[in-house]
Amino acid sequence: MLSSVFLSGRLGERIDDQTRLVEVDSLLPTRGEFRVFNIPVRSSRSPLSSFFLAKNGSLIILKGRLEEEKPLGLYIALEIEEIYAPNAKRDEMNE
Repeated sequence: MLSSVFLSGRLGERIDDQTRLVEVDSLLPTRGEFRVFNIPVRSSRSPLSSFFLAKNGSLIILKGRLEEEKPLGLYIALEIEEIYAPNAKRDEMNE
C-alpha cells in the first residue's frame, strides 16, 4: 500500500538510532484539554543530519509514508523535512 503523510509539529525525544518522536497538538479538546500526540518518525539519514541534531521543540514540517514494524508499530518513514529552531526569527526561516 502506498501512502503520503504531511505533518507539522515539534521535534521530541529520540527513541532509537533511526527514530525520533514528533509532537503534534490535537485540534479538538478532550475533557477541556488539548492532547499532544507523539508520532514516531524514522529516518535513514545520517546521525549527523539536522533531523537528529536539532533541539527538542524545533518546528518540523515533513512528508513521509506510513510503515509498520514490530515492536515500534505504525510510524512515518521520513522523505522530506524542513526544520526550524524554536527561537528562529522570521528572516532566518525565509533563508
